[in-house]
Amino acid sequence: MVKKGNKRSSKTAYKKNLKFTIVKYIYENNKLPVLPLSYSALSYHLKQLISDGIIFKKGYATWTADMDKWEASQFKKEVQKQHRGTKDIRGHGFQWHLNIPTQYNWYKLKDYLDKKDILYYSQSKVKGIRLLIRKYKVWFYPNSIIIYTPKEKSFYEYTAKNSYQDALFDVLKVINSIENTLHIDLRIDFKYWIKPSKQHYAILRNGLAKEYNDNNKKLYIKADDEKGWLLIDKSLGTDELEGIHPITAKNDIDKVVKPFFNGLKKHFEATGESLTLNSMLEMVKLQQDQIGQLTNTVNQLLYKPKEELKPRDNYFG
Repeated sequence: MVKKGNKRSSKTAYKKNLKFTIVKYIYENNKLPVLPLSYSALSYHLKQLISDGIIFKKGYATWTADMDKWEASQFKKEVQKQHRGTKDIRGHGFQWHLNIPTQYNWYKLKDYLDKKDILYYSQSKVKGIRLLIRKYKVWFYPNSIIIYTPKEKSFYEYTAKNSYQDALFDVLKVINSIENTLHIDLRIDFKYWIKPSKQHYAILRNGLAKEYNDNNKKLYIKADDEKGWLLIDKSLGTDELEGIHPITAKNDIDKVVKPFFNGLKKHFEATGESLTLNSMLEMVKLQQDQIGQLTNTVNQLLYKPKEELKPRDNYFG
């Protein structure tokens, strides 16, 4: 019995490969490829590519293609395809640092890769060797491995914590592939010593981000350690407020930024009053003034000047 494939997905894959064939051929030859297509079918695909600004007709039978725009369009489609439901946190841009066991002769890694005919890229200045595993760039250094999550990969969740867990689960599969490829065990004391050295969590469709983007304003806030922790961006056509601190980004979004905006929403639903930044600053100033007045009153009651003391004030009776 032959199992039937998914005709729709096969057709979509065919169209994608066909467009890539057209773009690549034009990019390399500056002319249209000869394909087993009718004139109307070829025109249909050309019009889409022209509309997206990927290919251009320069003159008679002369064409040019922008490969960067092609890759950008595929990246956008790939990320949008991952977006499901009402999940409003997008984890992305992960970079992972993995401590490695010392028992292996890492200085012989290049010889091993050559022997096994495994494709790699080396960088002599930093003594690094890069492999491409499951579309992840994996850099091997003398004391650690740095793993870069592909830029088109996003992890949509309801919280930054869950997004982080999804990303971690994904990179652990990469580590298993590294182990299988090199026939090694990367655990130290029976566990992987891995942590993110870069992590971004974006709140999607954020009102403040929309306000800033609509007015072409920028927001980039640094923490006390001078590292950026919050910025506003517009990625994939979506207004995003992003937590970007390499250490605290997850908690910044889950325990600071998102509760803050949820609090504003709850305040409006309960009172009908919109809290703006100016109104909140006025409230803080008013509270500070009230605290100052209360402090002065208490000080006046507790600490009377010496000349105001009456004989009765010097003893209890």
